[in-house]
Amino acid sequence: MIGQAIALSPVGSSQFGAAWWHYFFLQSAQPVLRLQLVWIESMAQAMQLEADLFHALMQSNITLVECLTQSRKRCTHSELTEHYHELAKTLADAHMDRLAGVTQLSNDFRRCLWEEI
Repeated sequence: MIGQAIALSPVGSSQFGAAWWHYFFLQSAQPVLRLQLVWIESMAQAMQLEADLFHALMQSNITLVECLTQSRKRCTHSELTEHYHELAKTLADAHMDRLAGVTQLSNDFRRCLWEEI
């Protein structure tokens, strides 16, 4: 009986040790994984802000190019000036929205970082 207990204890203790190590390893890794998730979400939001800026710029450029390339009707000087002003205003508004979003993104990331710490 003593020989059986000794023979079974190394196997049982190694499984217990592995389970114990695995449990505490996962417990210690969770904060790091949450920080990585917050960082990835912040980067995704930053990429979305960049995509919104490019989309606004593309829409303004499409309007300008259509004005310049219409074969039926040529774009007059006043229309071209108006399109340029719209392009500049759209770009400025999109850039200000982007900067506001980036500022908020930074605050959100710092808040999430401190919550995880």
